[in-house]
Amino acid sequence: MSKNSSIVFVSRVLLFVGAIFVLLYGCEEFEPERIVRMAGVSVMNINRNSAYAKGTFLDVAGEEVVFQHGFCWSTFPNPTRTSYAISLGEKIAKGDFFGTLSGLEAETRYYVRAYAVTSEKTIYSEQTSFITQQAVVPSVMTNSVSGITETSAKSGGNVSSDGGTEVTARGVCWDTIPHPTLSDYYTADDSGTGSFVSTMTGLSSKTTYYVRAYASNKKGTAYGIERHFTTN
Repeated sequence: MSKNSSIVFVSRVLLFVGAIFVLLYGCEEFEPERIVRMAGVSVMNINRNSAYAKGTFLDVAGEEVVFQHGFCWSTFPNPTRTSYAISLGEKIAKGDFFGTLSGLEAETRYYVRAYAVTSEKTIYSEQTSFITQQAVVPSVMTNSVSGITETSAKSGGNVSSDGGTEVTARGVCWDTIPHPTLSDYYTADDSGTGSFVSTMTGLSSKTTYYVRAYASNKKGTAYGIERHFTTN
């Protein structure tokens, strides 16, 4: 075979291979670029036990679908969906979204990120940190006195707010002089917020007593209004 014939043969082979490639791949559609981009999180309305977060989708492009989006937070950096999280459902367009971060502890630093779950992966925004407001003593009221006998009586109270941190003790305290405190007689009736009933025992007959409900957390002890009664 001459040199010119060889060149012609190779050219024909290349053209044949090229034609086969076009037939196999030339009509195949290329998938569009899939883009999901988020801005950082803004946190506002920070209270003792909650905060309000804002996230932003800069792009939700191509055929990408965000099946779930929301916020995740923790007391440690770079929180994920396995930390505390709130889901806001599907997202199909760019724009802002909002959510409430609840169940927080007062005087605590939290880290928060927005997230988006696509068909391929979970995407997180840059994290933001914030500190919740300082705790205060609880709010507690004193129940009226009932069931009075010669040596006992019932009262109790209601802890309407924990002040931003756990109520570790609650009950009533009493004495024969006004403004009783935990330095006087008292009951210990569990912990936490809500209503409770306390029974005062070991009282003297025909004696006037003063009683107040109390609730304690790490910031101190709060007392309800004072009530008084006289035993039979």
